[in-house]
Parts: sequence; C-alpha cells; structure tokens
Amino acid sequence: MKGRIVQFDDLIDANLEQRISILREKFGLRKKDLKLFRYHDRESFIDATSMLYSKMKALDLDPSFIMAHITGSILSPLFSEEEDFRKATSSVSNAITYAFASDAKDLSKLHGVEINAVEALRIIVYEAVEMKNLDVNAAEAKRVWGKKVKFSASDLMRGVKLPVSIGLEEAFLLGVLTVSAHADSVEESIRGKYCFDCSNSPRTEKEFFRDIVQDLVYKTFNLPSSKNHNNHIREHVVQINSKAVYTFLCDVLKMNPSIKQRSLLNLKNMSKDISNNDLKKSYLYGILAKKMKLVYDRTCLIGQMKFNHNPSLLQQIGELSESLGYNPSFNLDAARLIFYGRDITSMIGDNLFQKNNFPYPTLGSFVNPYHIGKLRK
Repeated sequence: MKGRIVQFDDLIDANLEQRISILREKFGLRKKDLKLFRYHDRESFIDATSMLYSKMKALDLDPSFIMAHITGSILSPLFSEEEDFRKATSSVSNAITYAFASDAKDLSKLHGVEINAVEALRIIVYEAVEMKNLDVNAAEAKRVWGKKVKFSASDLMRGVKLPVSIGLEEAFLLGVLTVSAHADSVEESIRGKYCFDCSNSPRTEKEFFRDIVQDLVYKTFNLPSSKNHNNHIREHVVQINSKAVYTFLCDVLKMNPSIKQRSLLNLKNMSKDISNNDLKKSYLYGILAKKMKLVYDRTCLIGQMKFNHNPSLLQQIGELSESLGYNPSFNLDAARLIFYGRDITSMIGDNLFQKNNFPYPTLGSFVNPYHIGKLRK
C-alpha cells in the first residue's frame, strides 16, 4: 500500500497556518473550500469528508485507507482553530463523536457489530460518494449463513462479500486455506484485526498464489491481492484481513484458527449446483495443489505430503482420498501421505474441472503450475 499523502510528522510540529497551507497545497483546496470546515455539525463533516475523499479517489488507494487517513489526520487541522495539533485532534474527535452518536447507534444495530462515530462518518460518506448500499453484501451473507457472520466497518467500505453457495472454485480455495492459512485475532479494542495469513510458501509456488489463489480470494471475498509497503503484489503470499471472512471461516465453517489443531471442513449440502462428491473432490484437489510435492521414484511419479505439526489432519486427508477412490499410503510415525503412480494417473484423467469450466490452467485435477510442470517433465 502506498504511504500516506500527508505525513503525520509534517503536521504535528506545525502551527495552524502552516498546517492549513500544507493541506491546501496537497489537495488543491481553494479559500472558498475552507468554508466547508467552519462548523462542527454533522452535515459539515459529511460535506468536507466527501470533498476530500473525491480528491483522493484518483490515487488508486483502498477506500478504507483513504477514509482512515482523512479522519485520522486531515480533518483536525482544517476543522479546529487550535494552534496545538494534539488539542485540535482531540477537539475535532469529540465533535465527530457528538455529531454522529445517533448514526453510530443505528449502524451498530443494523450490522450487529459495534460501530463508533468516526466509522459511521466514513460509512455515510462512502455510500454517498460511491452511491452504494453497503448493507447489501452483509444482509445477503447473514440471510444465508446466519448471525455468526460479522462485518466490520472496514469490511462494509471495502465491499467485502461472502459466497452464498460453495462451488468448485470456493471448495478448491478452502482446500488451499485448510492446509496453509493460520489465523490471528487481535482484540477489537486494540486494532480490530482478523487475519488469515498464508506467508510460508516457497517461491516455486509464486505462480500458483499470484495467478490462482489471489484471484480466487478476490472472486470469492472481493478482497484484492496482498501488497507490500511499495504497493507491489506479494506474489507468494496471501493475507485475508477481514472480520467477515474470519467469522465465516471460523464460526460458520468451523475452521480452527490454529492450523495445528485443525480438522477438515464439512462442506456437505453447501452447494446449490455441485454434488457433494464433486465438492469433496475439489476440496481435496485444493489441499493437494498446495501441500503435495511430486517426485520421481525411478521412472514413476509419486506425490508426497508431510504434516509434522498436525498428523491427525493428514490422516483425515488420507481418509477423504480413500472415500474418493484413491489409495494413498499413510505413515503415522513419519506424518507422511504418499500417492503412487496409479493415483497420479487417475488424477490426471479426472476431468472434473474441465467439464465444469474451471477458469484456470489444469491437467486433469492438477492445478498448481509447479505440479503441472513436473508432470510434463
């Protein structure tokens, strides 16, 4: 993600006149624009924030980042005549809390999650500028999955969505996440962060994560690719930072946040169009695409999986494979699962993805480009 347009350090030691001059230069504000910042009432805050948001939209930044930037450091110097920046920030923060207390209460009740006054201002402005009803995705998700699903204010502004049915693509992604994503939950009073992180993958899988997994995350949850501080896509990393997705995975699908204690997900009857058997297959193939290594044993290609920190999960993967007609060898002591040549040949011949128009390059059930390259050796 790009750095802040206005650095906090540029404002904290500047006097009122200098701060206004910095902001006028950064945002091209005219003298008549400053009239928007004259009163500490609800409409003035909305009008001023809308104007600043519209000016920053062209910078290709995340909407929630723009809003946080505006309400975190830009409004205070413009709305307060305090010379001291800290006092100005406190004064404007109190004014926003008072002006949007009722909105915060109504939005908290609507979305079933606590939303404060500053977040209420961000949501109101975003809906007004973008002409979007932010409740659409949340309402549909709660209708399908129930009240366990929780959307944060950031989720609403980013347009985070949840699938209303689990299809082949979603099952495949869930397979990848089951064996690679570890989750962290930090108390909302600290940062409100709910994150699933796949960050320990080898660089040989960068095509798999960049071209397939990140695209699936975007299509499934409307979350863009993970980026570093220079705004470059992190090719072999996937971070899903969303309270809605976290509660969907952990509370609805029962995915244990700790990969060491995780079990396979039960996706039975979660699809409108796909049979339970095909759903299980796609889920397994997502697991194998991420976790199985292909090696040559003399002239025969075999697949190996190791899961030292969760042998129980590995055993469940073996049992799932057997239920789908494969015959892997499971070594509990070595925490290793092996698929031999006959199974590999069968997977190559499985046309599940082709007949269902799976949108990524595959060779039978093999999806990871690294695997496909090995098969064609």
